[in-house]
Amino acid sequence: MKIIFDTNSLIYSIKYKIDIFKEIEKNFQKPIEFCITESILSELETIGKLKKQSSVYARLSIQLIKKNNIKILLSKYRYTGKDIVIW
Repeated sequence: MKIIFDTNSLIYSIKYKIDIFKEIEKNFQKPIEFCITESILSELETIGKLKKQSSVYARLSIQLIKKNNIKILLSKYRYTGKDIVIW
């Protein structure tokens, strides 16, 4: 099963210190493949460059993606919501 995270779910999990991976694994059958799309990574990088509190969470989300070897799916659309729906 593929679980595709969006930008808000990653930022929210960092902000509120939720181990999103553990929570998902408790509630879904295995094996689980955690994924994001290229457009979501791009959106996190853009947010990470801003001078807002959310930029810290975005940068930490990128670190979380790398640390947990989350698979990055090719984007077919620039809009992240549309991109997730096609997967």
